[in-house]
Amino acid sequence: MIAKKRKIPLKILILEALLRRLPTDHRKRQLIEQELTRRYAGYYGEESIDYYLSFLNEKKYLVFHQLRMARSQFFFQIDTLLVSSNFTLLLEIKNISGTITFDNTFDQVTRVYKGAEERMINPILQVKRQQLQYQQWLDGQQLTKQPMEHLVVYCNPTAILKMTSYNPEVKKRICHSEQLYERIQAFESIYKEEPIDKKEIKRLKRLLIKNHEPEKYEILKSFSIESEEIIKGVLCPDCSHTAMKRKRQSWHCPVCKINIKAAYKQAILDYFLIIKDTAINEDIRNFLNLNFPQSIFNFLSNMNFSVSGKTKGRVYHSPFIDY
Repeated sequence: MIAKKRKIPLKILILEALLRRLPTDHRKRQLIEQELTRRYAGYYGEESIDYYLSFLNEKKYLVFHQLRMARSQFFFQIDTLLVSSNFTLLLEIKNISGTITFDNTFDQVTRVYKGAEERMINPILQVKRQQLQYQQWLDGQQLTKQPMEHLVVYCNPTAILKMTSYNPEVKKRICHSEQLYERIQAFESIYKEEPIDKKEIKRLKRLLIKNHEPEKYEILKSFSIESEEIIKGVLCPDCSHTAMKRKRQSWHCPVCKINIKAAYKQAILDYFLIIKDTAINEDIRNFLNLNFPQSIFNFLSNMNFSVSGKTKGRVYHSPFIDY
């Protein structure tokens, strides 16, 4: 049933790595923490609908989480895609609290939260664009067309949904997460024919997985942070910003007094998350503040990174490239 699993978004891993390596009083720290909180809220919201999807017939649906694909020079993202031989369903998932109002007069969406009102992107138009882009992508793959539907799912239990006046489109396209299974059943009662067979569904699965393109982030550039501001070294997981010392075959924390043999692994992953997708031995030596080429070679070899080149020209590639 699950054709593409949901993972913790790469942006979250990058933000966490950045916070590990910024001073506690850094000018951008609060902004980064707010962004991380927002990203986690979105991830937890998407994760929360898994319970309702578990009621579906596993043999009938393929479920793709967090798809990102290219159409022409642009990319589009789908939170969750459900594919059956009868119809396809795109889900846009919103983990938003407060009172969300759909204003039919101006075709806009507003939210009132803690006494403040703000305008929000219309999620129906958002998921409609995703459906259009996905259909255009399908057309380019020369796949058989089938009925396609879309829903916006509000998963925050405190969210209150309102309309300024009755709108059948909002009623049809918006639901709380606990209503999701019943909405899918309603689509099943409409679409009884099977325009595509299992063979074509398997082909579609291969194409979706092949064409998924993880989003790339230049985190330092996006927050206008210089690489010199990043704390280097192997950091103690308990003391956060405390640099550990290399002692024989282990890493020692001068504050906690703990010893961790493989503490270098998180530091090397932090390099790939924050600094660059590739590294040579010297890059990692500088980042770990450890001037022992053979030790760095052993560390990198133990982590089984993809490698190109040989000897001094050996380049190690980020494990997050195809995340």
